[in-house]
Amino acid sequence: MAGRKDEHNYGVDEAARILGLSPARVRQMLRSGELDGERRQERIEGVLGPWRIPAGAVQAFQERRDAGKATADILSGASEPPSGEATASTPSEASELLSESVRQLGEKVEGLLGELGRLESRLEATEIQEATLRQSLERESQRAEREREKADGLRAELDAERARRREEPRGAWRRLFGG
Repeated sequence: MAGRKDEHNYGVDEAARILGLSPARVRQMLRSGELDGERRQERIEGVLGPWRIPAGAVQAFQERRDAGKATADILSGASEPPSGEATASTPSEASELLSESVRQLGEKVEGLLGELGRLESRLEATEIQEATLRQSLERESQRAEREREKADGLRAELDAERARRREEPRGAWRRLFGG
């Protein structure tokens, strides 16, 4: 691997494992700019090459996510007072209901993001299939054009041979009867 951490790049699968996310979710984050990365410029069947994600970008995302979780825990009152007694920082019933609603929404969002990731993976596969089909169609079109040209050439040869044979009997009769 690379000598310095900022020179190291991860692939989508490796970054997904480190972040505890699906590869499809990582691709979605890369496309949206939520996670820094770039695609290799070489194309495979018309599609850009795989993603390269700098190790620093993965680490920065983890830190932002961890900071966001800590903030959410503080806001939701997830941390208990050390003595277990009710204090001014103990969340009210309304706050607890709000926290539960936020948690449920978070679960729904994660489910939707998972579905979005699956759909994006299917879209990516479809794009690759479409590029492959276009290439096949182009090759088939070129082959058909060569076959048409060959058929036209054979048709021209046949027409020339027929014309020569039509002239041949007349020339033979003329030679025989002096005409």
